[in-house]
Amino acid sequence: MDNYELIDMMLSKPWLLTGESLTALRFFLNGYSYCKLEYKLIEDETKYELFPLPWKFFGIYVRDQIPVDCGEREWYYQMMTYYGDKEGYRMFCHFYQEFRSLKITSVRRMPLNEDQMIFYREALDRKMEDSYGEPEYEQLVHANKLFPMSVYLIALSDGSCLVAVEDTEFVRLKLCFFKNEQRAEKYVYSQFCSLDANWFEITGVSELRFPKPLISDMYYSDMER
Repeated sequence: MDNYELIDMMLSKPWLLTGESLTALRFFLNGYSYCKLEYKLIEDETKYELFPLPWKFFGIYVRDQIPVDCGEREWYYQMMTYYGDKEGYRMFCHFYQEFRSLKITSVRRMPLNEDQMIFYREALDRKMEDSYGEPEYEQLVHANKLFPMSVYLIALSDGSCLVAVEDTEFVRLKLCFFKNEQRAEKYVYSQFCSLDANWFEITGVSELRFPKPLISDMYYSDMER
């Protein structure tokens, strides 16, 4: 049973399991995760499909719905800070339903050419030089070891957009809901340059399956939200 199956069960029997308390719901989830770890019941998390989205994305989704910066990305602290326990539980149910209802409306893929890769490497070198000794430096060192091959823009039913970058081993889904497709495209061009952008639309997609294992990549914030 994964997080989604467990939450579906908890929400179907709130008074039996959580008493409609956000804190109780979180403790139940944490206890279940600890139990799986203690008894070595961790499932193989290798996946190729986009949906259900990795659980990390729920916290990002909640953060984007709350109108103030609560200073925490973990969904529980965000909701407790802004709503409190009882109202937080009600809003959790609301956000969870919206999150689980997200659907793909369009997908575009851009194979990266040599000029775009040169742009990527040169921009990355400049960022590493400017951020040496800063917390983000290690992330840039990690990015410098990757060999991107193509980029996906995935538009969703709420108007937001996801970005995924395929390299030699994985498809790395950026931990960010971009405000719209234009914002996502702007981010991609900042990484790989807009010159010679050659997008191919993947039609008839409702369940997107990638050619390599999908993982959640580095966190990014769309600052214009």
